[in-house]
Amino acid sequence: MHGSQSLEVRAPLPRSGELTLSARVGDVWDKGRAAVFDVVVECEFFVATWSLFAPGAGGFGGERGPSAAAVPEGEPDTTTTLSTRDDQAALYRLTGDRHHIHIDPAAAAHIGSLARSCTVSAHSLRRPSRLPAR
Repeated sequence: MHGSQSLEVRAPLPRSGELTLSARVGDVWDKGRAAVFDVVVECEFFVATWSLFAPGAGGFGGERGPSAAAVPEGEPDTTTTLSTRDDQAALYRLTGDRHHIHIDPAAAAHIGSLARSCTVSAHSLRRPSRLPAR
């Protein structure tokens, strides 16, 4: 199950050509009832890392790893409201992620939330016109 992702840009991408990528498993952490592992894909232009959460795969005695990042203090710089469609979770399944927590409220409640990955990008987009000048 998707946990987080990051992208480190090393250099601008060329307008055309081919890239040679390498992939590896990075860190692996034992979270007790689950495991978290990183998949790292890199080339001379970027390093992309996906942290994957694997329920039921923990308990192997490894390091616990980092905790979730602390929530920032204070009020947000800006807020916005984003309306989503009632069938958005079903549409998200068209990406190939068929994990039942994205569409089955009972399964999602078992882990504490309804994972609606289809809204993550929209919520995390920076809205430059609404952010204060820095």
